[in-house]
Amino acid sequence: MAALLLGPYWAEIGRRIRDARVGAGLTQDELAGAVGLTRASIANVEAGRQVVDALRLALIAKATGMTCDALASVLEPASPAVG
Repeated sequence: MAALLLGPYWAEIGRRIRDARVGAGLTQDELAGAVGLTRASIANVEAGRQVVDALRLALIAKATGMTCDALASVLEPASPAVG
């Protein structure tokens, strides 16, 4: 079965989380323990297969020494057309 990808917005957030984790010298297990998720969940978030809620994003940012803005504001999610 092919992996479900949530789109470029979540893939980019996952890439930034992975980069922040590696930059902070943390393993997936260590980050998972710091934010109350499993290692598998961290792997899925980093791969863009799982979304992360605002609380977890804040905890990830704190654990990696980043800001939520730095992790999540690069792209705007697609919004429905108004009109």
